[in-house]
Amino acid sequence: MKFVVDTNIVISVLIKDSLTRKLIFSPKLELFLPGFSLQEIEKYVKEIQNKSGMSKEEFDLLCQKLKTTSFRM
Repeated sequence: MKFVVDTNIVISVLIKDSLTRKLIFSPKLELFLPGFSLQEIEKYVKEIQNKSGMSKEEFDLLCQKLKTTSFRM
């Protein structure tokens, strides 16, 4: 299945380990993210990281995983 993912969904995936995070990484889905979404997320990185409770390294790894395995732009 193909889906366009809103920036708010990506932010929620970064903040909380939930069903949404599991779905985002499902190989059965083809996800598309608007190009401006990454810029929007970058604007709120500190706030997202604080809310997630992850270390900077964990957060950076999750962001990298999102960028390389889940989305097409």
